[in-house]
Amino acid sequence: LLKEDLDRNEISLEYADNGSGYVGDVTAGLGSRLINMFSRRLRGKHEILSNDGVKYRITFTK
Repeated sequence: LLKEDLDRNEISLEYADNGSGYVGDVTAGLGSRLINMFSRRLRGKHEILSNDGVKYRITFTK
């Protein structure tokens, strides 16, 4: 899902699933490290939420 917030001049990229979520340290895996590097390169921020499934969100300025 790609969202564009014109009022904030931001773009958000989200991925979510409805699986069982994560157990343990979410930030230790290769995928999480790649998301961290990608968001830093875009001078953005990222969130990883794990409740009922997992949601990744990367937000950066246009």
